[in-house]
Amino acid sequence: MDTFIHQLIKNIFSLFITTSLTSYFVLLLVAFLSSYALTRLTIRICVHYKLLAYPSQSRWHRKPTALYGGIAFVFVTLIFSSMCLYFQWREILKLSFLKTFPIFSTSPPFSLPAANSPYLGLLFGSFTIFVFGLIDDITKLKPHYKLLGQLFAIAIATYFGLTMTFFESPILALFLTIFWFLGISNAFNLLDNMDGLAAGMAIAAAITVATHSWMQKNITVTILALILTSALLGFWIHNKNPAKIFMGDCGSQFLGFFLAGLSILGTWRDASNLLITLLLPVLFLAIPIFDTTYVSIMRKFHGRKISEGGKDHLSHRLVALGLSEHRAVNILILIGLVIGISTVFVLHNYNILLVWALVPLVIITFIVLGLYLSQINIYNSPAKLPIPIPTLIRSYVDLFKYQIRRWNPTDREGLLRFDFYVAYKRRFLEVISDITLLFLALLFAYNLRFEKSFSGDYSKQFTNTVVFFVSIKMAVFFWNGNYRGEWKYMGVADLLSLIKSSILSFFFIVTFVALVYHFDNFSRSVLILDFLLTIMFLGGVRLAIRAFTEYLFNHRKDYIPVILYGNDKDELYLTLKKLKLKMDPSQKSRLYKPMAIYYESGVPSMSGAIEAFSLQGVEVVNDKKRLYSILEQKGIKNILSLEPVNKSILLQELYSKGLDIKESHIVV
Repeated sequence: MDTFIHQLIKNIFSLFITTSLTSYFVLLLVAFLSSYALTRLTIRICVHYKLLAYPSQSRWHRKPTALYGGIAFVFVTLIFSSMCLYFQWREILKLSFLKTFPIFSTSPPFSLPAANSPYLGLLFGSFTIFVFGLIDDITKLKPHYKLLGQLFAIAIATYFGLTMTFFESPILALFLTIFWFLGISNAFNLLDNMDGLAAGMAIAAAITVATHSWMQKNITVTILALILTSALLGFWIHNKNPAKIFMGDCGSQFLGFFLAGLSILGTWRDASNLLITLLLPVLFLAIPIFDTTYVSIMRKFHGRKISEGGKDHLSHRLVALGLSEHRAVNILILIGLVIGISTVFVLHNYNILLVWALVPLVIITFIVLGLYLSQINIYNSPAKLPIPIPTLIRSYVDLFKYQIRRWNPTDREGLLRFDFYVAYKRRFLEVISDITLLFLALLFAYNLRFEKSFSGDYSKQFTNTVVFFVSIKMAVFFWNGNYRGEWKYMGVADLLSLIKSSILSFFFIVTFVALVYHFDNFSRSVLILDFLLTIMFLGGVRLAIRAFTEYLFNHRKDYIPVILYGNDKDELYLTLKKLKLKMDPSQKSRLYKPMAIYYESGVPSMSGAIEAFSLQGVEVVNDKKRLYSILEQKGIKNILSLEPVNKSILLQELYSKGLDIKESHIVV
């Protein structure tokens, strides 16, 4: 029987093989269809036997949803990965009835792994953590038992040689391997908090790993990553919002473990550059890592247990800002995919130093995103942060001197914490962000000017001047008041002030170079590029925050749609601007979104008709028929008027038709 099945599988594979690319395509297509069909079967079984996740206060979904979806894509991934590794080209070449195919006259694209193979460690370890995850889904294991299961899976993987190999110390390599597997497995477990998010992020990470491995000619890892992608796509169709099935811990922990193992096989084994091997996996999995770190920090600041669940992840905060679940998930997946593909592109086309420069850029991106999302108070309580060490020492001295006999542990808790939302925490992070961007601006300027010849004297010149350049720029920015405003209120005046400061600092830097270096062997192009990149980087971050605010305004679901009414174009413009920036859902005041503006004082055009225009992308109308058409099409029941109702016949007419008219002078 075993021989028959063995031969049958070989024959099935042989029917589709005409070229290597088509065989890969068929393999991935069959994996996708198998995952899709198996997921549908799992849904039917779970619904029939009532194996459902029911809505609760701690869960995000709103209707009973099938469980154990991880079973489908896990089995497809493991089975097809095993077949890929076993029925590989060299073994197939031994079959006499396949000798007629032209493709088998060439050498195999990859070889069968040895018995003590890290690839076997990946498969066995992933299957082990899947089993423990499935047991957890069924019986709800305690955290320490889950940890033991994860360590057992890691032990199996490392036994087969799946460890980092670029450290001389095997103990250090083993320790970092364990830490990496635990971190990524739990990161994906925490990331599985909204429909389609964990699966979508895993697809983005797998595509990135496959792209890098393909460029490195590591075909085995490429195929395994694409098999995972195909299996996940078949599941993700059912898991995206609104989800028909959840993957559970058996699926999320498997994803983290499998991707952690692929990153080791793809970048952390037999690599020639230690820097790159350390950076790439972290950048490929940046979103899961940041989500886990961010949630852990925020929960710690609010005095909550890190291990307890909650609706405080990145996806939840984006939804709290008013985005739909589908849009919030897509934004995070897009960010993860852009970071991963950008890393691969820079690595394979530019100087290695630029890959190192991507790390602070990614960190700045996440700091800005974290600051932006922290304005939503998910916990309904103020955040707190441990006080600095000097203050802590003074507190203990005071306690020892005056309160040693009547000291209570609760007093110590009060002394060790202070309000996190102080006025300077945002400003401090903005300054750190700008310092990093200024450093990167000069680094990119040197790389763009000298490209691969950026070494030796030029590299030394960069290290000798970067501190002075950044210090001069920061001093000018502080002197010119560039840190007095908030980035989300970035306007033309702020941009002009930033350009003015950049120009002024440019002249100071030129003077510094002339006095110290006399422009001997110092490229003037570097100074010009540094000046332009400074404006691009600093202005770009501020404008990105403003653009994201506009994006939220245009796509929020919790605003009250209104018609904005007035006869002063400037006042309408300023009111609209204020409404766009007023976006905190925790405020008691109502949030309005103008769907159109009725401008009473329309300006006739040359043809005699009323001139049509828009304010900040919002349609401005002056025709009564068009106004009623908008009210009917969009179901608007509210009018926000900047004019008194009793002074407008149209407003009185709208009021008589049952529309809710509110007089508001937001700007005045």
